[in-house]
Amino acid sequence: MVLVLATCEPADACPNCREGLEAAGRATAYALSAAFLLAMPFGLVAFWTRLILRCRGLRAAGQTIKGTGAGEGSSNQSQR
Repeated sequence: MVLVLATCEPADACPNCREGLEAAGRATAYALSAAFLLAMPFGLVAFWTRLILRCRGLRAAGQTIKGTGAGEGSSNQSQR
């Protein structure tokens, strides 16, 4: 790791990118895409957390989770 860091060259960055995007009228789209990329991990974690908690709550209440057939009141178990 130290060898890679010692031998790599510094990355070039363009300090005028924002100004170039503003001149082309695309600065808002660039800012929104950056905000979307930053918000996506939090949105995914929130979605999966809500889904898991909802499923756990339904199972604790003994209700069927729609589309899975899980739970005590499912039609598969009542026919047996």
